[in-house]
Amino acid sequence: MMTVYKRPGVYVSETLTPLAQAVSTPGGSVAAFVGTCKQGGSLAPTLVSSWSQYVAAYGGFGDTSDLLPFAVWSYFNNGGNAAYIVRAAATDAVAASVTLQDTETVAKDTLKITAISPGTWGNKIYVDVTPGATGAGRFDLYVYVGGSTAAYLKERFADVSLDPSDSRNAQALINSPVTGSAYVQIQSLLNTAWAANHAPAVQSGSPLAGGIDGVAAVSLDTAAKRLEIIDDNLILNIPGVTDPIVLNSVVSWAQTQGNVFVVVDGVKPLASDNAHSYALALQGMASGGSALASSSYAAVYGPWLIVNDPATLASGSSRLLPPGGAVLGQYSRTDASRGVQKPPAGVDTALKGVLDVQFRFTNDDQDSLNVSGINVIKALPGTGFIIYGARTLSVNMPDRYVSIRRSLMMIKKGLRDLTRFAVFEPNDQILWDQVSALATQYLLTLMQTGVLAGTTTDEAFFVVCDSTNNTPASVASGAVNVQVGVALQTPAEYIVIQIGQYSGGSTATENAS
Repeated sequence: MMTVYKRPGVYVSETLTPLAQAVSTPGGSVAAFVGTCKQGGSLAPTLVSSWSQYVAAYGGFGDTSDLLPFAVWSYFNNGGNAAYIVRAAATDAVAASVTLQDTETVAKDTLKITAISPGTWGNKIYVDVTPGATGAGRFDLYVYVGGSTAAYLKERFADVSLDPSDSRNAQALINSPVTGSAYVQIQSLLNTAWAANHAPAVQSGSPLAGGIDGVAAVSLDTAAKRLEIIDDNLILNIPGVTDPIVLNSVVSWAQTQGNVFVVVDGVKPLASDNAHSYALALQGMASGGSALASSSYAAVYGPWLIVNDPATLASGSSRLLPPGGAVLGQYSRTDASRGVQKPPAGVDTALKGVLDVQFRFTNDDQDSLNVSGINVIKALPGTGFIIYGARTLSVNMPDRYVSIRRSLMMIKKGLRDLTRFAVFEPNDQILWDQVSALATQYLLTLMQTGVLAGTTTDEAFFVVCDSTNNTPASVASGAVNVQVGVALQTPAEYIVIQIGQYSGGSTATENAS
């Protein structure tokens, strides 16, 4: 039965059931991290393209109790490209603020300046106000973080005004999500007609105060869902979080969104664990009392990693970290070098900065973990510590493989973007031919770059967009139907080598299965 859609747009659905065939350059995903950190940044998703940008917005490692900065550092250290950051805060956290008065003879409150997000970090923000350069009523606002001297200056907003009709209106400029402040938001408190003497009086080193971190639980799944405004395909990690209630909520949301793939950190080892008991704990994430729901939109990695501690310069210091940040870095690096059809696993995924894995598993334990859909990070002599699994939490073929799910995500987004133009176009043969040609060219590019299997178009894909699937009834309903079938690259997990000895030497054959 055909789905009835209620709003204009492009709708893409998929089926993993093989369909009976009728007679741009591949792109990867952007990383996303959700977690707590001690300093700043809007609670909305914020894109950073380097570790230094993260430090500027969120303050680096802080007091080292939060895993988020370590995951982001590991991501960029392992070849990560860009990442959205979503800072989560307790529901009872309060943002620091200061209220400034105007220059009237009897001073009145005129401007409230508030930290851009809740927490005690905002108590380290200071502001200066000086007269503007171009006339009465205009002023310069300086924002400092960590101290009130020039060394701590972060931002200057020059020659702004509280006049709502001024082209340099302070609220419009400073509160802009694109070009505004990364640290504060402002609110004009004027309740009378604006006049030049309503500008804030000169200030020097005025501190924001009253920020608290709160004691209520942090809703990480709610924070993750703020990413729904992002149109990119995302690879998401919530560092160190293994609570199945939180993760199942996030994975279910990711599956509904269709553009989010969740990389899950394996459970944190107990002090009493050995390699075998920890392997059982990892396996339990997929099949035990702490099980995550079966889904091709998530993959689990373990064990945790022992790394050179990036938060200290002390020689020989190490830190135990969840693997997700480093794994996402390898996803990003592999996407850029090979494409999403290449699983982020194997000998070319040696993790940087890793001294050891916390546990090294026996072959039997690795067998059990792989069958359960847990991706092991293991030592490979001469190479380092590599990702040695490429499975999702789905038990079904073919999307039990990370590369299959992510290839489908990429193809769906590519087709959706290509066909946006068709909305509100005349629904006729001309449009069907245009859509078919664009889809065919896109899939041909994917075939030529190795995303699709097969050496001919007949082997790699098919596209149907004609009168056979655009009936008078569907045209009357406003729908354009495009049927696409693709042959995806399935990774070889096992290389079987058969060796036979004979009097004259030996023979060897191999088979990828």
